[in-house]
Amino acid sequence: MRMKKEKLFAKLLQTPCCGNTLKLEGELKCQKCGSIYNYKNNIPILITKTQLKEDTKNIKTAKNSRFDFEENKFIKSLFPPSDTLRIVNKENALIRKLTKNGIALSIGSEIKSKKVINLDINPNMDIDIVADITALPFKDNSLDLVICQYVLEHVKDIKKAVSEINRVLTPNGLVYISMPFLQLYHPSPSDYNRLTLDGLRFLMKNFDEVETGIGIGPASALAWILREFVASFFDNKFLHRITLFITGWLIFPLKYLDLFLVKKKHAYILASSFYYIGRKN
Repeated sequence: MRMKKEKLFAKLLQTPCCGNTLKLEGELKCQKCGSIYNYKNNIPILITKTQLKEDTKNIKTAKNSRFDFEENKFIKSLFPPSDTLRIVNKENALIRKLTKNGIALSIGSEIKSKKVINLDINPNMDIDIVADITALPFKDNSLDLVICQYVLEHVKDIKKAVSEINRVLTPNGLVYISMPFLQLYHPSPSDYNRLTLDGLRFLMKNFDEVETGIGIGPASALAWILREFVASFFDNKFLHRITLFITGWLIFPLKYLDLFLVKKKHAYILASSFYYIGRKN
């Protein structure tokens, strides 16, 4: 099998088990301990079997909160627009600023660029590599930019995740983090963390702060809460889902108030999320 971006991976990858050289010819094998990793659809699965089993179970549990027919393309086209309005979207600008040979890692999101390696724990995503953010399979000081958009809320050990991001970044490399503050429970596959802007700054204390701010504003937070509040009156799965559908169409315009509200002095008190851009010192 041939991996996507195979030549690039040959320079960057190491084993998540013991941080040693990874043999890419034929099977994926650790040159130190002999651990063997698999492929799926030509994508390397660089994650322990135990972790993969746990993540797969959690993904399935999260999916069970919806009906199978909701995955139909036509049905999806009827869904209301998102409750949230992303005011800030910095990743494309940061990628454009990379040098000719600069390499970025996008964790948990799919970015179409030759300079970007897309990573997720879900092997069914359109990504380049399956791995755990707390055990990134990249060599020290190997990446110029790490983008981590709305991922850390789903990670048990966020300190370990941030430490791993720091390890793989080159000196003066940049990290772009987006983190929820006032957002509802949304397992993907699990949901553990929320942070204030102060909390996000403290989490990233080992980086030099470049820029911070509101990522999603208070009107979006209110729209999401109102939609789920109405639906919460119904225990029946079908009634709960159909209520989310109806209220979604009624409530989503609220989010556009964020175009005005995010400029207000006290918007951070009720913000849906914050972002942080930092430089490895």
